[in-house]
Amino acid sequence: MAREVLRTSREKTGRAAFGGALGTIGSPVCFYDGGMRGFLSDHPTLRGFLIIGAIAVVIVVLSLQPTLTALFLLVQIAFFLAIAFFIYLVWRERRADIAMWPRRAYSAFYGAAILAVVALAVYFVRGANGIDAVAFLVILALCIFSMWRVWRDQHMYG
Repeated sequence: MAREVLRTSREKTGRAAFGGALGTIGSPVCFYDGGMRGFLSDHPTLRGFLIIGAIAVVIVVLSLQPTLTALFLLVQIAFFLAIAFFIYLVWRERRADIAMWPRRAYSAFYGAAILAVVALAVYFVRGANGIDAVAFLVILALCIFSMWRVWRDQHMYG
């Protein structure tokens, strides 16, 4: 008898008889029905800006500028270490191939890599403003281009 009532209830409404918590027939179980959608869930960019604004207000009201500066410094160091670790992993994976390159290509590739790491270290320690920022970007672009060019020349078959 209970099965017939449940089956009849599902056939009429398309939902389970237990308050609709099981979802419609053939749909996955979902407790969020979509009926609670508001203005902010329709505008995710606005919601993101409001969250950023709320964080900024909390920082200003609670005078957390020194804490934020220390946190920024730690994130900057972590970012530099992540870049260095990524370069190390790529080098470790390809070092046997690179060791078989001619001396000129080998030197140019490693020279560009070392110069890029040193430029990044100087940027993270001293920062860059004005002409220093332009010089940093030019050095980094030339290092990347020279490494790409050497890599491409060594992997041309034919």
